[in-house]
Amino acid sequence: MKTFRFIRRNSLHLREYFDLDESVRKLAALLALSATAAFAADVAYTPPVGGMQVSISPGTRFSGMSLVNAAVYRGVVASVSGNTVTLTGSGANVGAALTTGTAYYVEFTAGPTSTYVGDRFDVDVAATQTSANGSITVTLAQRGTLASVPDTASLAGYSLVIRPHVTIGQLFGTKDNQLMQGTTSVSTADQVRFLNPQTQAWEIYYFLKNPQGTIAQWTKSGGGNTNRDGEVIAPGTGFVVARNAATPVTLTWLGEIRTNSFSQPLAAGKNLVAQPWPTDQSPLQRLMSVANGMQGATSVSSADKILLNENEIYKIYYLLRNANGSIEQWTLSGGGNTNRSAESLFGATAGVIIQKISQDLNYSVPYIY
Repeated sequence: MKTFRFIRRNSLHLREYFDLDESVRKLAALLALSATAAFAADVAYTPPVGGMQVSISPGTRFSGMSLVNAAVYRGVVASVSGNTVTLTGSGANVGAALTTGTAYYVEFTAGPTSTYVGDRFDVDVAATQTSANGSITVTLAQRGTLASVPDTASLAGYSLVIRPHVTIGQLFGTKDNQLMQGTTSVSTADQVRFLNPQTQAWEIYYFLKNPQGTIAQWTKSGGGNTNRDGEVIAPGTGFVVARNAATPVTLTWLGEIRTNSFSQPLAAGKNLVAQPWPTDQSPLQRLMSVANGMQGATSVSSADKILLNENEIYKIYYLLRNANGSIEQWTLSGGGNTNRSAESLFGATAGVIIQKISQDLNYSVPYIY
């Protein structure tokens, strides 16, 4: 995995490249300039941007997209009425920044308190465009992190961004930008698999391509021939890439870097997650402790677990905790009692399974950079 970052510190623009192809370095520079220009008229702020090159060999790889799409709008909450969030200022038209047919989400990035920082709602694009003012209509879709929209007293003063969702076609190609192997059979085409945390079932998408090449699209197995290029990959969601072609492929992903904490609700059972930002982290850095909602025990079966897939074999880490709490640490099953809490088990481009004994809808990954 190769990455780069473009950051701004103390009014100085710094580019940090890590062994990238020349073509990607040029893309990085263009992306950085675009990010600067996008907000020059409103605020003196350059969002940090980054990129990664992900190599996928024949077989399967647990992966994740830890970058986010560039924000199309930034604002501060003035008031809330039902599912409508009104921003400060006047004369704005949030809907004009949105494109019909594109899925967007709101993320709260800062606020008077940290309570809702990192929480997200999907945007009702049609309603927001119809309003044509300084308000956003949000939905309580499954991809959101809250069961209801907090009231004005709770949300006023919070900063937010609106971003387009990352999609399968964006990361893995489309008919006009074919990156993966396509065939008419799910067993021979390249696949992207998602683990549904509610049903605990795998959902498989494959690149459907007919011999003539007139059809080349992502399609859901068992879901007919519907084009799924625009299928959303929700923030923090990991996935499995199954490369059925005989040769490896290298994909280049670009985007902004999140600079706030990240809400990552966890269902009971297995949750295939991705990093909120492009850096490796340990369970300790992710605050995966009993005090922060994790369940520890002296046996693997009774404790929360972290599952890393290596060559189709899971390495299982569990939260070892004795009765009085004098021992609490992440430990490798079958690896003795070595404390693994500070090991970087969560890779920047990796997909990792967190297996929970009980759901934790309030889990949040702290931003420590």
